Amino acid sequence: MINENSKSVKIRIGSGVIWNDFVNWSIKKKLWGIENLILIPGTVGAAPIQNIGAYGAEIKDVINTVTGYNIMTGEKLIFNKDQCEFEYRNSIFKKSLKNNFFITEIQVTLKKNGEPNLSYEILKKELEGEGDEISLNKIGLTVSKIRSRKLPNPNEIGNAGSFFKNPTISLEKLNEIKKRFPEIKYYDSNKKAKISAGWLIEKCGWKERGFKNCSVYNKQALVLINHGNATGSEINNLANKIINDINTNFGIRLENEVQIF
Repeated sequence: MINENSKSVKIRIGSGVIWNDFVNWSIKKKLWGIENLILIPGTVGAAPIQNIGAYGAEIKDVINTVTGYNIMTGEKLIFNKDQCEFEYRNSIFKKSLKNNFFITEIQVTLKKNGEPNLSYEILKKELEGEGDEISLNKIGLTVSKIRSRKLPNPNEIGNAGSFFKNPTISLEKLNEIKKRFPEIKYYDSNKKAKISAGWLIEKCGWKERGFKNCSVYNKQALVLINHGNATGSEINNLANKIINDINTNFGIRLENEVQIF
């Protein structure tokens, strides 16, 4: 911890710390802000690169600074939240600083007396009937349960979590698609519509289908899984087949959420 007051705590965390260990630590310490991000695989250093997010929360909600070194010059740099250029699953570390910046630590602010973030409908429904006082521990357990139902454990089935971003389209484009598919899954996003990429993948018939040693996960179409011997090229080929198929059928081009080197 760096410092604290009656309302919050500022914490510095090394980039090599396992993200889920940090989330569990924060729950045990009764500190609010990242509980919805439990069970996301990876390290603390990777979190701001992707601007990791889940169930209505993102890392940008709590970050103060990101510290690291420019790989080309060796210069130590500290970025505040605005300088990180956080967007949906994106940041300066995936854009102009991609492959050129090594994160050594982040600083976050967590609240001592926070409130549950129930903006995500599935999580809200799971917690119905819990009363007005929903504990941090209850949120952590509930999110873990939801994730375990939908997402494969990377220690058991090779995967990188959600492979694609949910695309944002114009309201005109949405209305065009709704004429064909009134059941389309979407939500409002700054006078546009964010479409469920998983829904698009399922509608194009890709759920459980695959290419050589990899396939689309049967419980969550956003996830591509490795059956044990898939090469990076095979996974990339599967992703491109899905992207091209959705573009042909819907006029929407999916973007990868994962980074491919």
